[in-house]
Amino acid sequence: MPQILHTRTTPRLAVLLLILSVVAAVSSQVVPASPALRAQHTSDHGDDHLVGRRLNSSPTDEDKTVPFNSWGNTVDTLQYGLAFIVVLVAAHPLGLFFPKLFKLPLITGYLVIGIIAGPFVSNLLTEGLVTMLSSYVSALALSFISFQAGQEIYLPELRPQLKAIMILLGTLYVTAMIILSSAILLAEDAFFYSDMGFYCQLGIALMFGSISVLGSPATVMAIKIELNSVGPFTSLMLGATMTAEFVVLVSFSISRIVCSIYCAKLDVSMLNLAYTMGIVLANIVVGVVLAGVIILIFKIPGGQPQLDHDHDVENERPSMMSHYDQRTNQKMASVGQDMAPHPHNAYDEGTGSKKNSSCWTYNMALSLKGLIWLTMGYAFYISTTTLAEWTAATYGLSWEIKFEALLVLMIASCIAGHY
Repeated sequence: MPQILHTRTTPRLAVLLLILSVVAAVSSQVVPASPALRAQHTSDHGDDHLVGRRLNSSPTDEDKTVPFNSWGNTVDTLQYGLAFIVVLVAAHPLGLFFPKLFKLPLITGYLVIGIIAGPFVSNLLTEGLVTMLSSYVSALALSFISFQAGQEIYLPELRPQLKAIMILLGTLYVTAMIILSSAILLAEDAFFYSDMGFYCQLGIALMFGSISVLGSPATVMAIKIELNSVGPFTSLMLGATMTAEFVVLVSFSISRIVCSIYCAKLDVSMLNLAYTMGIVLANIVVGVVLAGVIILIFKIPGGQPQLDHDHDVENERPSMMSHYDQRTNQKMASVGQDMAPHPHNAYDEGTGSKKNSSCWTYNMALSLKGLIWLTMGYAFYISTTTLAEWTAATYGLSWEIKFEALLVLMIASCIAGHY
């Protein structure tokens, strides 16, 4: 397990991480607010269940959003998948021009290539492709990024910088909340909430301020891997980025409650507030549980790395040869090593036949563990969205169960990495 989680990232893995980061950034969508909900806040207060059904009742064609949903969209799914793979493969060599020619980070090149290939420029990746594949590709990319970011957090190295992390995060939070929230409140006439009440506008401003504090683990990890940076500043940025996830989750949850009360006119009680904070803390509990699952995954039996075995054999060989020379006379010393009946030859033959007869190699075990690990993260991302939609539609927005998958998987990977 430690060998897996603390192995340094190879260049190939770095390239994959960077490409997946760009895919997650480019393929993300902005879901427009429900016009019915905006119109409802002034005339009809409704109840929590009605609002939940309204938010989840927008007409959607599943053939446009779910791959292989029917025979009719199978051809479209295959075409979209092929186009995406071609652009994904071509993005790497094209992105390399940016560090060489413009001295910019590699991720900048990937972002530019994604914009050019997207539906607003060359339309190589069409709007239909983005609509169908964006959520699935984002879940896969973010699960990979979450696990990688969590592995980089090692508390014994981070403990001396906890004070600096808290100061940095506190300064950033206070500054961003004051500046951005004030700007959004003052510029109310330019936005959709100009006709709403002051407390509703305040809740919206606090939501935007909370989002502005959040850093991107994908960007931080991409630049760290590209520059191969280590040291106090790198640990400071990684620690602040991971801690900001939890701080922003709490801040955004509080802002969301304010908006639910004064914008959506929902009946929110102290029980709803306690429930929301309980969901925030549940992210940590779920992260701990998933950490145990990760540890079990990497306990799947598998052979030892071949390099380590060869190294041990080479270390054994001189000592065994010296022992053999001491117990033989000078005449036997002239006999070839391969012809001599010393015990190590029998050991080599035994291990050779054992290795040849075994089909379950170390690399096969490692590949299986990695596949299960990544699949677990992907399934968790998809399930959190499904669970949130179902609970909001069934019990109302005040009782929605929404886990922050990025934070949960980072916590799980961090705990498992320490183990």
